[in-house]
Amino acid sequence: MEEEKKDNLNQEKNSSEELGFGKVSGSAENFFSGGVTPQENHSVSNDQNQGQPIFDLNVKTGNNNESNNNSLGLGNQNLNMNPPTNEVKTLESEKREAEKKGSGGSFLWGLLTGILISLIGGAGAWFYLQPGASQSVQPKADNANLPAAPVADTDIHYLGILPLKNPTTMLEQFTPTVEYLKQKTGLNIELKLYQTGGDVGGYNDIVNDITKGNISFAYLASATAVQAEANGPVVPFACAQLKGSPTYTGDLAVKADSPYQTLEDLKGKKVSGTSISSVSGNLMPTAMLKAKGIDKTTYFDGGMQYLGSHDKAAEAVIAGTVDGCFINEATFKKYNKEKEALRSIWKHDPVPEFPFTVNTEKVTEEELAKVKMALLSMHETDLAGIQKVDPGYEKWVEIKWEDYADIKEAIDQAHGPIFYDLEAWGAEEKKEAEQAKKTTEEPTNANENTNSAEVVPNVPQPKP
Repeated sequence: MEEEKKDNLNQEKNSSEELGFGKVSGSAENFFSGGVTPQENHSVSNDQNQGQPIFDLNVKTGNNNESNNNSLGLGNQNLNMNPPTNEVKTLESEKREAEKKGSGGSFLWGLLTGILISLIGGAGAWFYLQPGASQSVQPKADNANLPAAPVADTDIHYLGILPLKNPTTMLEQFTPTVEYLKQKTGLNIELKLYQTGGDVGGYNDIVNDITKGNISFAYLASATAVQAEANGPVVPFACAQLKGSPTYTGDLAVKADSPYQTLEDLKGKKVSGTSISSVSGNLMPTAMLKAKGIDKTTYFDGGMQYLGSHDKAAEAVIAGTVDGCFINEATFKKYNKEKEALRSIWKHDPVPEFPFTVNTEKVTEEELAKVKMALLSMHETDLAGIQKVDPGYEKWVEIKWEDYADIKEAIDQAHGPIFYDLEAWGAEEKKEAEQAKKTTEEPTNANENTNSAEVVPNVPQPKP
């Protein structure tokens, strides 16, 4: 009876060992990774072979072979649902089985990882090559106060600025307007600056550029706008409003305490203008003088002089070096701001303010509409930017070519056809520049102290 119980106990022990319950050989790390702890090569008893998985993927049985297995297509790694036999294993056999598991598993994971990386890389490359994929995504504006479209990566539209003062000053005055237009229109707009050409004004260069399409837009004087329209597809479309009106006037100014009261009082006296291309400093006065039958070259002492700028003409009167001067309304008010230094004895009729003009062959209708709409609403969000150009400006308003008819008439009376010949007129401007240099030995205003060697600020410029 005791022998029979002993046999039964041995049988139960063997069954439990075959089912894998017992002591695990090697470390837990090696067990779960499929590896084994290196040991000496010798046979192992059944109690050293316990802890193997119930469903062993590598144990061969008599009912399982490579030809009739339910194969996974990975070499000898066949799924065997039969319980393991009583085959006695050695460390060598366990090592070989572990290597099969490890190599097969590594191959499978390597293959899957490679496929995954390839898919991710391919998807990334496809997305990158899509048009605009490398650009940042812009959020949609929730209301009209948010910035408009981002600046498009297209051809540059240059806005030329008439050199009323030195390039550095003009850069400071117009940079806010250009930055505003970029933000609101999405167009790539840059400033184009010009040398003043010996204190007189390199007006001819900017007129050449806008008429030939070297620049898309130009901020011109009223007279140069007329000149440009006669030489190319150029039209004005916006100008400033000052005290409720898009016009300005000019004055014949004398010193506040002088005895002169009328134009006739200045006969035989020294009188200056500003530039031969200036509306208030020459064109309107010349038309007025001709209407009165007065020849300016003989009526005044030494003829009418051109001092190069409105500031210089005003300061010459205050200093007493000349008796009267033709200047624009803004300059007259500037020198009377703190105290009355000048007195006006004549004003010319109102003329349109300096306009923004466009070359209609260089800019599409859609682009012009964007720029025009942005300018006309600029005062709503950036009045300070407008007043950088002139502290008295209230907003930009629409202007049309017909508004410049009176100026064209004055030009025709003062100069005739030569004014519309850019090459011939450029030569006249050079002569005037030389005369201005001889007339004024020392500059009278630091801001206007410019010459042909002045440096244009470092902003993008059109290629010649």
